[in-house]
Amino acid sequence: MLIRKIRPTDDPMVAGMMSRVLAEFAPHGSVDRSTDIASMSQAHLELTSVCYVVEEADRLIGCGSLQPLADWGPDHCQLRYVCVLPEFRGKGIEQVILRTLIADATRFGYTNAVFHPIDLSLAARQFYQRLGFRLTEATESLDSVDSHDRPQYVLRLTPFPDIHLDAEDAGYA
Repeated sequence: MLIRKIRPTDDPMVAGMMSRVLAEFAPHGSVDRSTDIASMSQAHLELTSVCYVVEEADRLIGCGSLQPLADWGPDHCQLRYVCVLPEFRGKGIEQVILRTLIADATRFGYTNAVFHPIDLSLAARQFYQRLGFRLTEATESLDSVDSHDRPQYVLRLTPFPDIHLDAEDAGYA
């Protein structure tokens, strides 16, 4: 398994993978797609923005991105489109994606990361909380946030959270 930054040639595969996962968790279009998933590589060209893909045997199996949340101030970023294909879940891949994005957010100088997960299962919520995310009230008024009646999690990045994960977490993510 390899995690790497997205390339323009990945865009069609990422769009297909994300469409499949989004359809699974948000069949009625309740996930904001303001970032054109057909060109994710172009949507993450800012110095404080990044998109990663996870590759296994020349196949993209997961992805996740980080973007500034300008409406919230320069210290906030948003983790978006964190997803793993169903047949690859339970192997710790989402954990790797989130840890990589959190490390970049810290390196970019963000102190808060906002995350609206598409998987709202109890296991998922417990996993995000073990990563240090705390559930807050969703904010509908900000166009740049894809809340749409979904829970909002915030992770304070300063000081960097002491993340303790165990085998149980690998079973979820």
